[in-house]
Amino acid sequence: MVELDVILENMERLSARQWQQMILMMIPAVLVGSQMGAMVFLGADIGRRCKLPREEELVKKCNRSWGLRQTMLLVPWNANDNQLDTCQRFDLDGTEECSYWWNDSSVPINVTNSRRENLTTVECKNWSFEENSTFASTVVNEFGLICGESYKTHLAQSFFMLGVLIGCTLWGQVSDRFGRKLAILASALTGGFFAVAVSFANSYALFVVLRSLAGSCIFPVFMSCYVMAAEIVPPQYRVRAGQTCQAMFAAGFCLLALYGYLVRVWRKLQLLLSLPLLGMVTYYWIVFESPRWLISRGRYEDAGRVVRKLVKGAEEMEEVVNLDNIAKGTISENQESEQAGKKYGPLDLLKTPNLRARSLKMFYCWLVCACVYYGLTLNSAELGGDPFLNLFLSGVVEIPAVFLCIPVIERWGRRPSLSASLIMAGIACTAMLFVSPGEVRGITSGGVWHLPHHL
Repeated sequence: MVELDVILENMERLSARQWQQMILMMIPAVLVGSQMGAMVFLGADIGRRCKLPREEELVKKCNRSWGLRQTMLLVPWNANDNQLDTCQRFDLDGTEECSYWWNDSSVPINVTNSRRENLTTVECKNWSFEENSTFASTVVNEFGLICGESYKTHLAQSFFMLGVLIGCTLWGQVSDRFGRKLAILASALTGGFFAVAVSFANSYALFVVLRSLAGSCIFPVFMSCYVMAAEIVPPQYRVRAGQTCQAMFAAGFCLLALYGYLVRVWRKLQLLLSLPLLGMVTYYWIVFESPRWLISRGRYEDAGRVVRKLVKGAEEMEEVVNLDNIAKGTISENQESEQAGKKYGPLDLLKTPNLRARSLKMFYCWLVCACVYYGLTLNSAELGGDPFLNLFLSGVVEIPAVFLCIPVIERWGRRPSLSASLIMAGIACTAMLFVSPGEVRGITSGGVWHLPHHL
């Protein structure tokens, strides 16, 4: 049987062609990372205040401008959040006297006055969004995902991740059956098409559907590139190749932070993140198929051609000569055909007791890591302060951590390093429960109004 590892193990360092292919596998990781975290800015909250239904008419009638004092007369004080409410207002629709809204400004308004509690409150249906808000436009204000509808922002991300789950299963089968190259190309172009279409969605439902379809195609691009990167390098470099892919994925969050800072309109940001995926059509001409996959499918002539391009001096290697001989039929390919004819699927991971126990443990580890990783990253903008800096730091801090794992894994192995990292992460997450959030001061912060009790 021809062993690709025997060919690769003889290499002291990667060839120029291998470096080229490795770099091409890293670029999609950055693009996918930025898409995975896009909802941080697409669904960001925008500073707002509750608005009187006939506010414009009242302002025109009284020839005055609506300010903070008028807002304090309109909405109740939220004692729990220590701020003016943004989801409730007093039922003052019939109060159109100019003297009520623009009274003597020298008299302070006590927003916590008990007499205000006797006024009837109703749900706010109209809002005025801050013109100087951090973001000019997000799906929150465009699709009305406010107050009772605010859960839909997180629901959209949940559907996106569901799309990722389904897509990984489907595109994984495509990658194994039709090749890594085709899977990368097809998933990137299909995902890019849906991602671009997201920027033109004119309703919340269409936004969720298109983004879920995009998620089902985009993350599998990273998955296939990760596998391809590991298959074209010698065994001693596989940990480094895999970890570098992870570092580039984290760099995608840094890129997203930069794009989000420069582009504050969600449709333009989504378009900017998505168009590069369509540019991956060029991979059809510049990316090689995985020689390991070609051998597994019995395509020895194609495998030999790719190996010669990747490995310098491959023509003289015995394993490469065997590939040519099998392709020409000069030696028996029974053993190769038997190996190539074997079919494996996800259920094979659960067939034997030992493999089943290992697989279930890995499934659990992946579930925990994904929940914590995306839970922390996608909520980084809500920590307070600059949301762009928060996301950038959450990505950049991961890069040295990923590369630090390389010597740890190579020296102590995967199981001890995995156990140690999970334990340390668990301690850190638990410790965060005892960190009291700092008080955020200012007129606005986090998309809500903060006011003194008197004005």
